[in-house]
Amino acid sequence: MIAVFSGDGCLGGRCSCGAGFVIDETGHSGGQALLDAQAVACDGDLDAALALASGEDYEVETRPYQGPINTVGRRRAGHGYMQPKVWFVKLKTNK
Repeated sequence: MIAVFSGDGCLGGRCSCGAGFVIDETGHSGGQALLDAQAVACDGDLDAALALASGEDYEVETRPYQGPINTVGRRRAGHGYMQPKVWFVKLKTNK
């Protein structure tokens, strides 16, 4: 895990598939987590992350995060908002 650009101590890293990911433990910082995941996917280049076009340059996926047991997956209980999430951003290689 690596610390990313946000000031709230959000953590992220790289998935084995090449996607950048960020954990939004609060469930209410989606925009910030998305930008951080984009920056991780761009190897820390914030300017490159800001230049990405949604749907053209990258794919986004979110999964519920179960913090105490460190698992990622689908969970039926509750609503999709205001729950901890992992944001994945995978750059598209062919445009």
